[in-house]
Amino acid sequence: MGYKIIATPTTQLDAQVGVGYQVLRPEDITKVDGEVTGRTLLPSEKGVAETAAINYSQALSSTVTLTDKLAVTSSSADRLVTNALAVAVKVSTKLALSVGYAVQDNSSPPAGLKKIDTLETVNLVYSF
Repeated sequence: MGYKIIATPTTQLDAQVGVGYQVLRPEDITKVDGEVTGRTLLPSEKGVAETAAINYSQALSSTVTLTDKLAVTSSSADRLVTNALAVAVKVSTKLALSVGYAVQDNSSPPAGLKKIDTLETVNLVYSF
């Protein structure tokens, strides 16, 4: 279920919530010298998952747009929060260059993995 809070030509803000059924299929990965040498599937974890998201977009000028997307997925197994911020600059009517930064926080990451991950992106965007 979603709702558009703000919908103007320069500003967009919407929110969504939902409920679903989640199946997590964990596995143990064996590595030797950084190479994956084996995988062992563990018992699946199943249950209800709730999701919520807020999407924001602001046209800063006729060629520059700022977007921010926040999403939360929560279940009995863990909670995953992702926030992605990006700036897109139009190069032409069909092409844009986008630079982004995302942070992902997992309340219960698999053993050996970090709780918080980050991702920096540079994209060439083509509009149809």
